[in-house]
Amino acid sequence: MTRVLAVDIGGTKLAAGVVRDDGALLTRRDAPTLATTDAEELFGALGAVIDDLGPDRLGAVAVGVGCGGPMTRDGEAVSPLNIPAWRGFPLRARLAQRCGLPVFVDNDGARCPPLRC
Repeated sequence: MTRVLAVDIGGTKLAAGVVRDDGALLTRRDAPTLATTDAEELFGALGAVIDDLGPDRLGAVAVGVGCGGPMTRDGEAVSPLNIPAWRGFPLRARLAQRCGLPVFVDNDGARCPPLRC
């Protein structure tokens, strides 16, 4: 069965899980979103959550991310209003580099405007 790494970026928590193509959640981990102004520290915390999934994350074919906006098209740069450390943060590219998988980022708020560059 196909597996996807699912990531949720929130103002209060960072969460990740592995989901099979039949919708079954295999494993899930989360941690509080750090109250920091250091973008790299926050990305490191997200990486730790992903790493904590353990071997269940192996075999994932892609990463799907839900993140608040605003953001540029396809999540190339995100600026979640409730995460000041990530203003124009290149989330899609950084996760693709870290995980070695295609990454798809979408806005988890239906009414958030796109980021204007």
